[in-house]
Amino acid sequence: MSRASRSARRPCRRFLCKPEPFVWNATNLSRQMRSKVLGFAHAYGVRTVILYVKGPEDFVRGRNRERHRSVPDAVIDRMLHEWKVPTPPEAH
Repeated sequence: MSRASRSARRPCRRFLCKPEPFVWNATNLSRQMRSKVLGFAHAYGVRTVILYVKGPEDFVRGRNRERHRSVPDAVIDRMLHEWKVPTPPEAH
């Protein structure tokens, strides 16, 4: 597990222990990546919902170019190649 993942999980533990909804906003491209986050949430007995937004590639690339710190095209290419649409059973 990466240092970034460990850092993200610490504050989430506090949220998962409360009876309040919260959003984990992350780019989880593959089922394997999502399963780690979902498994973490399910260990606390919470209900999960996956919401994803997908836009046309030219729109995504255009928005990226407008960012203050854009993501390199090679990284976007890799992400688009690795992207797997979430399935309903993943969240339940």
